Amino acid sequence: MIILCGDFNSRIGNLKDYSEFDCIPTRNVIDKTKNQHGKSFIEFLNESKMCVLNGRYDPVHDDFTCVSGRGKSVVDYICVPHDALKLIKSFKVITARSIVENFNLFEFLGERSKVPDHSVILTEFNTYEEANEPYQVTSSLPKRYKLNSIPNDFLASDMRKTGFANFDIQNRNHKRKSD
Repeated sequence: MIILCGDFNSRIGNLKDYSEFDCIPTRNVIDKTKNQHGKSFIEFLNESKMCVLNGRYDPVHDDFTCVSGRGKSVVDYICVPHDALKLIKSFKVITARSIVENFNLFEFLGERSKVPDHSVILTEFNTYEEANEPYQVTSSLPKRYKLNSIPNDFLASDMRKTGFANFDIQNRNHKRKSD
């Protein structure tokens, strides 16, 4: 299974990381802002049949992944194939500030240091044995084709002409046999 995670500098807002044909849960969006990196990232996710885990699980443990003096945003993600969603046990965003506060780590920050602005993203997966079934990439959905990449002259090719000529010959032979 492929898992992508990290700081993508992509703000995806409420853009959908799945198509109308995909059967996956919707996300709870906390960062409504989108940027060009986000649009490109969503395009990549849709083409690769992957989705982000952020916002799909317990809203209590979802949070902004970057908290700085300039504001809050979600730019760090964990992404998995659609079929792997059934293996997710939990998803949590833990801010660096909460880690420093909960474990009283202020003394370890230098005089000129500050708390990191990116959060830790923690995901727990079921193993294949725990899921009681082997992980398999399966899809009951019809295959999607890129129809915008078909050349305008595809019906004028020699292969098409040969194919239609063979089809006509077979039809004529079939009619003669049935007569």
